[in-house]
Amino acid sequence: MNEMDTAARFAPWIELTRFWSELEPQSQEALIGDATAVEYALGDPVDIQFGLMVSGTCGLEYSVDDGRRSLVELFRSGDLIDLARRERRPQGALVALGYCCVLTMGSDDFDLCARHHADIVRAYRHQMEDQVGRLRDHVNDLALKSPLERIVSVLFELRRWPEASAGEASELVLPLLRKHIAAYAGMKPETLRRAMRKLRDADLIRESRMDEDKIELIDLATLRRIANGGRARDVKRMG
Repeated sequence: MNEMDTAARFAPWIELTRFWSELEPQSQEALIGDATAVEYALGDPVDIQFGLMVSGTCGLEYSVDDGRRSLVELFRSGDLIDLARRERRPQGALVALGYCCVLTMGSDDFDLCARHHADIVRAYRHQMEDQVGRLRDHVNDLALKSPLERIVSVLFELRRWPEASAGEASELVLPLLRKHIAAYAGMKPETLRRAMRKLRDADLIRESRMDEDKIELIDLATLRRIANGGRARDVKRMG
C-alpha cells in the first residue's frame, strides 16, 4: 500500500468518474481537501470505510469457517465504497484484485460536506442506485442461472467496464484474473474452465493465444440468449 498526501496525481482519472463529474467545482474542492489517494497492489487488504474507486478493482471477499471464499461484490473504477453505513458487516474484507487506487475520506467528513452541498447528495444517490442495481442483478444471476449462464452474464457485465474495451465491439479484455472471475460467478476455477471450453467448442467465443486476457465474442446474439437464461435449442445442448 502506498499513501499520498494529495490526490493531484490522479486528478485526470478522478474527473472521469460519474460521481465526480456531477459535482460543482466548489463541492469537488471541499471533498478533495479531506481526501487521501491510496494505492494498493494485488492481494492487499483495502482497509477503508468510505472512498471513491479511482482506478482498478477491489472485491468484497466473503469467507466461511471451513475456508470457502467468494467475491460477493466488485468495486470498479468510478464506484463509491461505503461500508460505514451498512447495518450488518459481512464476514469478510475488501481486497485489491490487481493494482488499484482509492480516494479515501472519513464518512463523517463526507457527511459534513454533503450537508453544505446538495449536489454531493444527488451524485451519491445516483451512484449508489447504479451499484445497488448491479448487485441485485448479480444476486439474481447466482440464484437462478446455471454455471454456463452465469459466466456468460459476467462476461457481458465485464464488457461494460471501460478498462475492458479492446477497441472492437466483439472483443473483451478481462480486467480480472480468471480465478477472481470464478469466485465472483460463484464457481470453482475448473468449472469456469469447462464453461469457457464449451463456449469455445461451440464457436461462440475465441480466446487469444497471444494474450490470455483477450476474448472475442463471436456470436453475440446467442451469447445474449445464454446470459438471459434462454432455452433455445442451440443453447440447451450446451447445458
